[in-house]
Amino acid sequence: MRGGHALSLANIEVRPEFCGKGFFASLIDVASSELAFLFDRIEIEAVQNDRFSVWLAGNGFQRFGVIGSLAGTANSFNLHLKRVSPSED
Repeated sequence: MRGGHALSLANIEVRPEFCGKGFFASLIDVASSELAFLFDRIEIEAVQNDRFSVWLAGNGFQRFGVIGSLAGTANSFNLHLKRVSPSED
């Protein structure tokens, strides 16, 4: 995808009682630190929740696409992963 390997997440739905409990942050932490995963970025497609958009932007994700549009990549975000091999620790 777009010149690399991406973990692409779309249609994320969280039940209200689980919102704000840190599940998604934990998922991103594991996905970005696990060297066995062979991707160089995480993409979140077509975010429609303003609170989630703010969270993504505040946690290192960069917005791409057309803001406020219904186009395919509208309001999408990506996080470029910086991999550290065990020998670089």
